[in-house]
Amino acid sequence: MHAENMPETARITPNIEGLFDSYVDYVFKYGHNFMIMFIRYKPTGKIVGCGSCLPNPFRKDTKGNYDSIVAYSWAINQEHRKKGLTLLMFGATSLQAWKKKLRYTSTPTGGEENLRITKFANFINLQNKRTHLILELNL
Repeated sequence: MHAENMPETARITPNIEGLFDSYVDYVFKYGHNFMIMFIRYKPTGKIVGCGSCLPNPFRKDTKGNYDSIVAYSWAINQEHRKKGLTLLMFGATSLQAWKKKLRYTSTPTGGEENLRITKFANFINLQNKRTHLILELNL
């Protein structure tokens, strides 16, 4: 799904199967099954959307429980975009996360130049609360 519908810059590895297996193992060991999602188009039975969230190991609540997830990847088939599927995936995931006391989500957005994500975040009343510090080692 990602290789067919995402731009070249979004493909982070040539071995996507190995990467996917690694993330699935991580999610099922430290997270919950709702963190991996698929959307199937009923008339054809074809999967037209998929996404994943990962447990965030860097944030805990006052009781020491993880309270955050990272929205890692979302992909919608080109012909099924702009039909509310992203909102469907986000909504279902958010409800399940809330039940598990996961209160915060972080995600890379590509900055303000990513107008689609910015518009979506504003639509569902998300807040941009912080930026990340990226440390780089120069040899």
